[in-house]
Amino acid sequence: MRTIDAMNFVVSKLKTAFEELTESDRLKVEIPESIEEYRLTHPNGAALVVYRGSDYEDAGVSGYVVQKRNMEIGVIIAARRKSERMHPEEYIDFVLDKLSGTETEAKFNSKKMRAVQDERIKEENGVWFYGVTFAFPNDFVESAINNG
Repeated sequence: MRTIDAMNFVVSKLKTAFEELTESDRLKVEIPESIEEYRLTHPNGAALVVYRGSDYEDAGVSGYVVQKRNMEIGVIIAARRKSERMHPEEYIDFVLDKLSGTETEAKFNSKKMRAVQDERIKEENGVWFYGVTFAFPNDFVESAINNG
């Protein structure tokens, strides 16, 4: 699976998950054009899906480059604190519950997504930013194998 496909996979899972919430608790799910210049426009907040990098490990296949690729996909929660709706910190647990254990298409690697970190990023003008990073198991296979 390509990097953008993994990010879109996470976007799709989150969009479906947020549909379970009441309208007043839903966040907009998107891949932002820029993190540094991001401006929250949704009245409740947003869940921003970003690629954070990968690490690789040999998969033990001789003659070709086949590696276990653990991609790190981040979900940045940007939410306004309002007493009548979910608090920004509650979205951390919501995202953890909805994505942890989700199966990927990896063949040579563990198939389930797992959380590796969460953190408070900042508060700016009443908008709280938290990050949750997930390991997204994937494979890297030399193009000579993929192209036959």
